[in-house]
Amino acid sequence: MSDPAAPIYVLKGGARLGPFTVDDLLDLVDSGEISYDDLCLRQGAVDCERVRQVLDWEDGAAPPSAPGEEPVASLDGDEPDEDDEAWEEEDEDEIDDAVEESPAPPREPRRPVGPPRDPRLILYAGHPSVLSFPVTVLFILGSVAGGVWARENSGWWLFAGLVAALFGVSWILFQRSLRLYVVTPRRVETITGFIAKSSHEVRIEDIRAINVRKSGLPGLLGVGTVEFASAGGAAVDVAFVDVYAAHRIKGLVRRLQDAEK
Repeated sequence: MSDPAAPIYVLKGGARLGPFTVDDLLDLVDSGEISYDDLCLRQGAVDCERVRQVLDWEDGAAPPSAPGEEPVASLDGDEPDEDDEAWEEEDEDEIDDAVEESPAPPREPRRPVGPPRDPRLILYAGHPSVLSFPVTVLFILGSVAGGVWARENSGWWLFAGLVAALFGVSWILFQRSLRLYVVTPRRVETITGFIAKSSHEVRIEDIRAINVRKSGLPGLLGVGTVEFASAGGAAVDVAFVDVYAAHRIKGLVRRLQDAEK
């Protein structure tokens, strides 16, 4: 058996290097001048050995890694030891925990997308309210009441009262038919006239100001005028005059404008 303290010679590239001590071999391996697989021979020995065997590394075991390097698998293809696998499992668990704990990036809220509105769809169509003709309404009521009260004297008074009331109703219907107000998804429009019709409109997206005006007893009952202006000033492009629920019409047009944004 060879002496462990005997000088060591390294056989590399057909040359005999040495003699070296065990510490010298470690320095040469660290500097990269020799490797763990190089052959070496102890003085007085007959058989050659590998550098790893001289350094007391068993055959098939992985040499120690240099500082800052990853562990190197064994030269004989053995799997990493259990300590290495444990470290890898802990690292994977830490990465998974970090991914689960990291908050997801905020997402922009999606606006609901509905079917496109038909531009020909009529969302509102109306005429001046009956309450905008207070004098005619009072005339109708008076005619009916007078005819009923005077029928005891003569049946003609009742007939005359009903005819007068019918005349008043016809007058209101005729006046209302002269003006039609329309709201569609694209525009607000007024149509005037009895036989020869005229129209005036403004696009929803061009409207800059909507004014509602109410006055008197009809105003208390919800009747008013809705004015639409495209320039935002005093000029009114389209006006729905004496319509019922004027504020509802304004709200409808505002919702159409918000839907276009």
